[in-house]
Amino acid sequence: MKIFFEPASIAIVGASKAQYGSSIMLNICSSGYRVLCMPSTPTYDEIEGVRCYSSLEAIPHPLELAVILVHASQVPDVLQSCARKKN
Repeated sequence: MKIFFEPASIAIVGASKAQYGSSIMLNICSSGYRVLCMPSTPTYDEIEGVRCYSSLEAIPHPLELAVILVHASQVPDVLQSCARKKN
């Protein structure tokens, strides 16, 4: 359970500049915990100064947790990307 409550790295899949997507991302990235925060979105290069990656596979670091902020119809594809990512 430690990896869930104290992950060293988090991908925020579907991060955006919209109010909901950016507030969740910024809360995670500025939580004060030592966590590597990596937004994944094909739409932006950066959000609020945080570099974004075009896909999970493009993230060059191992991931311990993914926060999924996409439409329900996209979740199966995101889960497959998580499985392919492998640390």
